[in-house]
Amino acid sequence: MKNKKILIISLFVFVETAFLFAILFSPKYIDELCFSSVVAAFAFSFFWIKNQKFAWLTILALLFTVFSDFCLEIISPMKQSLAMSFFLVVQLLYFVNILLLTKSKIINIIHSIIRAVLSILILIITAAILKDKTDYLSMVSMVYYVNIILNVIFAFIIFKTNPLLAIGLLLFLCCDTLVGLGVAAGSYLSIPADSFIYNLLHPPFNLIWTFYVPAQTCLSLSISKKL
Repeated sequence: MKNKKILIISLFVFVETAFLFAILFSPKYIDELCFSSVVAAFAFSFFWIKNQKFAWLTILALLFTVFSDFCLEIISPMKQSLAMSFFLVVQLLYFVNILLLTKSKIINIIHSIIRAVLSILILIITAAILKDKTDYLSMVSMVYYVNIILNVIFAFIIFKTNPLLAIGLLLFLCCDTLVGLGVAAGSYLSIPADSFIYNLLHPPFNLIWTFYVPAQTCLSLSISKKL
């Protein structure tokens, strides 16, 4: 059983690595390659189906990730609002998983209160800053970003319980920070062409997916770590 598990994990990592190299170095079918890497992470998670809440919640999170990237990579980039709604669901599912892994009820209560307060606060701040530019995409994106940041923080608090979950969420955050800056630069912010942020958003390779493929790989593998 152990050898079979190692073989499956090795095969999965090889497939995702192949997808990443194809994404970085192949100019053709880039959207299809990106989406396929996400589907592979979701498909792999089914090798570890057991009657455990952590496993099922992770599988569900990976499914909603597939929905999100289907909107962005296959249907149309104009489906950003729907994609962000799905991504918010993803982070809320990982939030529940973090609660399940955290042994302290007091920490879970504090965690939940902080999350609720900051989510409301960021909505107020976003509306105050953007004013007439405020829209659904900006609101859901900021709530999403607060939730993924908190997920990373609290996943690292319980890092020893499931390191792959923490690492996967951190890589996810790095990816989404770049995506968020790119969207903001086109819609809400003016970023000079000679600035560090501009150069970060226009690297000679696909930096976003350099973070994203390993993120989904780690999150899918986090199930095997837990079981």
